Amino acid sequence: MLERFRTGRLEPLIFGDDGRPEGVIVSFDDWERLEALAEDAKQGERARDVTQRRVSTTPAEEYVSADELAEEFGWNLDSNREPPTAP
Repeated sequence: MLERFRTGRLEPLIFGDDGRPEGVIVSFDDWERLEALAEDAKQGERARDVTQRRVSTTPAEEYVSADELAEEFGWNLDSNREPPTAP
């Protein structure tokens, strides 16, 4: 398997019994990319959960617009700079 990766054959090796996949072997580079994508997905899911919880428990009169929030933190939302910074 190691020789396969060393010679440039980087396609995943899928294995299992009775025609059912049970595991997969990928290159380390692919594994690192997949791990980063999985972490991004987890962070996105956590952000959605927090947002959903806050929206469902905060009365509408307490909502703050993005413009008000930006003003409070001194962010310039018309700038392409990431993350927003004070002018």
